[in-house]
Amino acid sequence: MELEQYIKEYDTNEDKKIIINEKISKAKREQEFFVSLFPRSKINDIEILDYVLGKSDGKDKTFSYLIEFGSTTFGKIGAASALKFVVYYSQKKQKYDYSEQFKSHTEAYDTTIKLIAQCVNEAANAIESKNWKLFDFHISQLIELSDGTPPIAVISKIIAMYFPDEFIRIWSHRWLNNALDIFQIKREHLSEGQKAAGFYQKMEQLMKFKNSHKIMQKWSNAYFSYVIGAYLKSKIEIEEKSRLLNFLKFKMKMKANYQPIVIKMLLEDPNHTITIHDIRKKFDELNFDRGNFVSSTGKAMGNDAIDSVKKALKKYVQFPEGTSDGDVILIEKNYDESYRDECLKICGQKIAKWHIDEIQRDKLQDGFTIWGTQPGSRDSDYEYLDEFLKTNSIGCGWNKFGNLSAFPQKSDAWEFIRKEYPEEVNKQTATTFSHDIKKKDIIVLTKGQSEIIDFGIVISDYEYVSKEEEESYAHRRRVVWLNRGSIKKENLPDGLMSGMVATINPMREQERIDSMIDVLLEEKIETKNYFIITSYPDSKYGDKEGKEYEFPSHIPDAKLFETGTNFIVQTRIDDQNHFVGYGKVKEITKKQVTNEKGKSVTMCTANYSQYREFFTPKLRTSEIKDKMQWIAFPNTGNGVILPSMLRISHSLYGEIMGEYLTHNETESDTVNLNNPDPHLEKLYKILDRKKQIIFYGPPGTGKTFSADKLKDYILSKNPISSNNPTKPTLLDSQNWIFVTSEEHWNILKSKKVWGSIAKPENIREKIHPGDKVIFYVKGSKLFKGSFEFQDDWYPSESGIWTDESTVDYKSQINLKELEYFDVDINILKETESYKSKLENGWPENKIISLMLRSTNGYPANNATPISETDYKKICSVSSSVGSTIVNNQNFSKNVTFHQSYSYEDFVEGIRPVIKSDKVVYEPKDGIFKEICEFAKNDSKNKYVLTIDEINRGNVSKIFGELITLIESDKRKEKYQVTLPYTRKLFWIPENLFIIGTMNTADRSIAQLDTALRRRFAFEELMPEYTLKDLAKSIDGISLKDLLSTLNSSIRAEGPQFRDKQIGHSYFMDDCKNIEDLRTIFAVEIIPLLQDYFYHDYKKLEEKILNSDFIDSSKDEIKPDWKTNDEIFKAAINKILASN
Repeated sequence: MELEQYIKEYDTNEDKKIIINEKISKAKREQEFFVSLFPRSKINDIEILDYVLGKSDGKDKTFSYLIEFGSTTFGKIGAASALKFVVYYSQKKQKYDYSEQFKSHTEAYDTTIKLIAQCVNEAANAIESKNWKLFDFHISQLIELSDGTPPIAVISKIIAMYFPDEFIRIWSHRWLNNALDIFQIKREHLSEGQKAAGFYQKMEQLMKFKNSHKIMQKWSNAYFSYVIGAYLKSKIEIEEKSRLLNFLKFKMKMKANYQPIVIKMLLEDPNHTITIHDIRKKFDELNFDRGNFVSSTGKAMGNDAIDSVKKALKKYVQFPEGTSDGDVILIEKNYDESYRDECLKICGQKIAKWHIDEIQRDKLQDGFTIWGTQPGSRDSDYEYLDEFLKTNSIGCGWNKFGNLSAFPQKSDAWEFIRKEYPEEVNKQTATTFSHDIKKKDIIVLTKGQSEIIDFGIVISDYEYVSKEEEESYAHRRRVVWLNRGSIKKENLPDGLMSGMVATINPMREQERIDSMIDVLLEEKIETKNYFIITSYPDSKYGDKEGKEYEFPSHIPDAKLFETGTNFIVQTRIDDQNHFVGYGKVKEITKKQVTNEKGKSVTMCTANYSQYREFFTPKLRTSEIKDKMQWIAFPNTGNGVILPSMLRISHSLYGEIMGEYLTHNETESDTVNLNNPDPHLEKLYKILDRKKQIIFYGPPGTGKTFSADKLKDYILSKNPISSNNPTKPTLLDSQNWIFVTSEEHWNILKSKKVWGSIAKPENIREKIHPGDKVIFYVKGSKLFKGSFEFQDDWYPSESGIWTDESTVDYKSQINLKELEYFDVDINILKETESYKSKLENGWPENKIISLMLRSTNGYPANNATPISETDYKKICSVSSSVGSTIVNNQNFSKNVTFHQSYSYEDFVEGIRPVIKSDKVVYEPKDGIFKEICEFAKNDSKNKYVLTIDEINRGNVSKIFGELITLIESDKRKEKYQVTLPYTRKLFWIPENLFIIGTMNTADRSIAQLDTALRRRFAFEELMPEYTLKDLAKSIDGISLKDLLSTLNSSIRAEGPQFRDKQIGHSYFMDDCKNIEDLRTIFAVEIIPLLQDYFYHDYKKLEEKILNSDFIDSSKDEIKPDWKTNDEIFKAAINKILASN
């Protein structure tokens, strides 16, 4: 909003004038209260205890307190330390603290109070004489000629408190400078802000301008201060977010991709410095001879891009004289390092958009391909990822094939590999890198199907970098990474990552290509929000059935009801609630309206897309209503009226829609404690007796999934666990935050009792036995611990506090300690309550204090309980700050065994550590020892260690002498042993459970060490044919019959092949269409069968698959079915017909 328009609005808009005048009235009350306690004539008579911050009794009525905290409406003076008042009383040290220039606190105080009185008198003289220049000189002399004096911010506010109508309420040079600047008032001869000099001369100029303005001249100084202060605040906040970021977001005008390239290069350089030559080279790489510039070789290609970029970026980048060479430097004052990732992301997106648009615009271009690329295998934890990103390249191994650029055609390279390396005949990745990928193609760097790491543009032809086989990847393409940032699968459109299972995967379908580009550019990303919206016939809002929905912007979760949101519409039919349709939000429009109370509010209208009515309306069952109630009212599970817009989980959305959600689609795998899974309960009982269990079976039978489910089930039994589900809570079971003093905290810890000024019959209506409370200790800014209220409230017969003589505590209740910790007050900013209040317009600087509303350590009448989620949030961080309880994230740990994994990794070993530039060797705990120590210190909770691929390590060597101690009857301190490196005593607690997984295709259970088998329980997992996902058909192909037929053929080869069957999980989550099934066969199932049968192609053709898949005469997998759906379906149907 332009400044003059802003001024006019505050001069004519009655609502805004009311707001400002209310502030003035409140400020006047603050000022009058201050002056009543400390009149100007009595300043020199103020006692030190009445001056200082930190006074224990009546601290809210001291001079300093009222200036800083008791008159914030009058004007804030910033968040500097209490030493701005020169002297204060430290509650922590229990003594006075003061500026180091003084010998004692009395000297500091005497000097300061005398200076304040002099400054106030100088102000009185200036008001009478109107000599602002002389006044400014006197104030600067008083403040600057002595060390240890209050800053101008403190002095100027004190002066204004005594003369509220005479001064503008601005306390710093910075804000005065900004105020002068917005009115274009010159101030060259005045100080920018060294101490006090020039401050009041600037204020005089501002007041003269105000008094000459045709509108503002009739305003009081107070009214002017609040109006202009609000305007300045909004301006400064915008600027402080980073000028460069705002330029990239809103102001950059592109005719090519030059500007984002330069900014990207500068931000990626640690010194924010690059050369002209480097810029030209990058222009070459990213323009592919399309550019209109002088190239890095010096060849003229039209207008010099450096000149155009130099002009466009002059406020943000410093260029050398001329354009031939030299350093280009980022102007740091316009850049905030905290926005680096966002700036880089925007640059990458602008480069990508220009690149895509330019190719699509030029019909002579041969287009581009999008490739999904993995930096190595999942089993090796994507070992090339760091090298991909650091070297700006992609590639693959198979280094022994040599330089494939020697073969002009891909078929020539393939023939060479077939002849020279027949055992690798199916490894086509290297030839894809050498002959298929091309410049301009777009790379999607992924971790399989689970996560996108980044996007890149290919800028080079195929390169072969000679490497040893085990060292790195030799077949390469150079890329420019676009810094899009990591994106998890759950935040991507459904099915987008399907087929991303090989090292390199081309995207063929135009719909998926368009969707992936949308993800890269963030132009049409769909949200993962799900809502139930209520639209009754008698609604006061302007809903249009099947088309749009109207709602006010201030209601809870309204900000999340955004473009792409999935929703279900609820309405009333025959006095019963029904779900009548569903759809997505197409767009949100907003408008300002005046409500029935005469206040301006923002109304939003959501326009629908893809809206469909249910064939018949679905009655809202009592079960669905209960689930909605628990979401809306998590503390009690009920409420008077459900909100008209309710954000729900994906699983509840699917339940209402009638969709089946697989375990990967649900939002959580929490366990229903009221109706526990009988099988999980059985396994838990076995584990509780045995202490360790191994899930074993062929690949793809859900061993890891089952281990995770059992782990979650175990942890759900913990008294404090994030794995506990949200379950109905009794109405008399609530969670509270109480505020207490350090003194009272120590008493209640000792006596385990709490007191209230309310009578028992009144307080018990609010706080009940079984409620939990977290205590916040004033002064420490810490939450110190949690307790549970025991028994019932009873009348106080004996005092428990030190102030019983002045405060009558009528009631007491006993406490049961739960845990002690030290958690910083700022954890409240992470709670749902804080975020909700912030979204609903509560002032950010007031939210925490309002959440801690209390009076002298007992709950205020208007105190409200906190949610279970917020209670757990505060408690859950306790382990990181010294709690006796380890947080929920540490209730479990995971590790994968492999051939080189050792006792030193698992239990303890010696590790090199650099100290004082020297390498020393110190003992370091392994993962097993760490979780054992956690469990020992927290006997109330259960802990789980999950060991994947347990049979791949040498278990006896890894556990060492502890192999005996894991037995359930040896889980006692009396069986402790001395560890070899630290020489400390060690034992294994009985509340630790070990869950292992074992792939029997690698190694039979019969081959395990006898001692290991004796100490573990075992649960076999075989292919499961009754799962709902296998009940579906794809193009007439029954997945259940296909899996059953394949496994029947495999088992027929002998008893040893029972452990080499194909698991059901191969056909579950990612098998949705014929292309998915074809991909699964090509990259997972057939390679697995090749491995099982040692590349015996004759057996694979005749016994397991058929001649449509295999050509045993050539010992090869036929290629046709991999690209042709009809050939593939015919091959699959032949397998089924053979059954």
